[in-house]
Amino acid sequence: MERAGKGLVLSNARVLTMEKDSPLAETVVTLGDRIVYVGASEGVGEELVSGKEVIDLGGRTVVPGFIDSHLHLVEMAKTYLGLDLGGYTSLREVLRILEEEVKRRPRGSWVVGYNWDESLWEEGRLITLDELDRVSPHHPVILKRVCLHLVLANSLALEMARVKKDTPGLHLDTTGRPNGRVEREARRLVEACLKFHPQEMETAMEVVQKKMLSLGITSFHHMGSNFPLIERVSQEGKLILRTYLCASEDELLELRGLLPGQGNDKLKVGAIKFFVDGSLGAHSAALVEPYEDEPENYGRLRWNQAQLRDKVVEFHKEGWQLALHAIGDRAILAALEVLEEAQERFPRENHRHRLEHCELLPEGAMERIKGLDLIVSAQPNFVAQWGFPGGLYQKKLGRRRWGKMNPLREFYNMSIPLAFGSDGMPLDPLYGIWSAANHPVEESRLSPLEALYCYSRGSAFASFEEDLKGTIQPGKLADLAVLSQDPTTVPIEEIKDIRVEITILGGEVVHDTLSKKELFSR
Repeated sequence: MERAGKGLVLSNARVLTMEKDSPLAETVVTLGDRIVYVGASEGVGEELVSGKEVIDLGGRTVVPGFIDSHLHLVEMAKTYLGLDLGGYTSLREVLRILEEEVKRRPRGSWVVGYNWDESLWEEGRLITLDELDRVSPHHPVILKRVCLHLVLANSLALEMARVKKDTPGLHLDTTGRPNGRVEREARRLVEACLKFHPQEMETAMEVVQKKMLSLGITSFHHMGSNFPLIERVSQEGKLILRTYLCASEDELLELRGLLPGQGNDKLKVGAIKFFVDGSLGAHSAALVEPYEDEPENYGRLRWNQAQLRDKVVEFHKEGWQLALHAIGDRAILAALEVLEEAQERFPRENHRHRLEHCELLPEGAMERIKGLDLIVSAQPNFVAQWGFPGGLYQKKLGRRRWGKMNPLREFYNMSIPLAFGSDGMPLDPLYGIWSAANHPVEESRLSPLEALYCYSRGSAFASFEEDLKGTIQPGKLADLAVLSQDPTTVPIEEIKDIRVEITILGGEVVHDTLSKKELFSR
């Protein structure tokens, strides 16, 4: 990347600053990695322009670089090293793709697939163990659902991973045989068999980051998974995007000796993440009432409540930010209970604890979230993926609970800090903004400008970085995205078709479809 240092002048633009006092501007000027001017075109003097590259945007829209508040960079990189099974609409298609892959690989080698979603298949069911065994009798197979909470494995994979019938998380059919579905300890054993070469992982992580830059994402909050790898990639200068690390509870030993907020504007130690429950798609989100399509199943809390309380209180007392993954109403109740006790025993101001997902709210939860000064890190793209009539939410929860999912407008109206992330399902922020503006429940919709705010200033606040980024203002980091159209003025159904034409990270143009130049090189 060579266009840096002297600065840029973005002229003839419609600038959405995300600053309430001065929401619109025409020109942005950068110097080094900072913004030095935002305002009218007539306010730009010769001394500001001198020596800088002037880019006439022809009326295009400039917004702050998107900040994705919930991503799994390492897991997303792994999808580039296996089969991407996302987007298929039938189980038969997936089996055909899997069979073709098996034929290409040496006998005995592992075959791994990612991103499948049976709720989009016309059959509407999971692949069985027998079906996996038929297409792959001599290759161990692992297929990871898009939510990452459910894995399918064939018989050879279970055998090689030494998964026994009494292993927690191994699902059995009515005859007592494994049915291919693995979670918890069984999933851990199976996934432990997968080995990724460090160089392959680093290359795949670079591919993912290029994709993120092409979507206007300049910062993200990395949710758990392989802190040592993230740190090494950062030290090698290959962690290009600004990263806020939220380590999962199983990585706590690796964080000992580090302090909350330690790092720099490229990699910063952030929150400790606890999984309170799983996902709706895997039937493991913890519910007060049972699943509509599995009347005996209430999902599962991942922690004993006393153990979760002790951990949360300990890290709260030590000054850490906490991010609690809670999707179902029973999980949200459990999360609120332990956070309330932590704050009652050791009061802290500005803790900025987070609820990740927070989709199905129980009665009275909104007021408790507000009273605790919690941040909700929501995924608006889930609404479009699974929230429309007849989708996964309605199938799993029934019509009454379906209408309560993801009450984005209520969070916003209650002035509960709202950060938007994608969880990679799909990655595109503009898809998420379109989804929030087209929520199937009209009372839960946000305006496009409000959704933009959540994907910029809201996510910056969730990482204690609102003084550095999230708005377009002199002194802040020059992280910007140039859009083909203005999301706040086009018809809301067309927002998802808007293109990111230029992405600027720290004053450098790192993605550019207008000049057609190759900008990302090493």
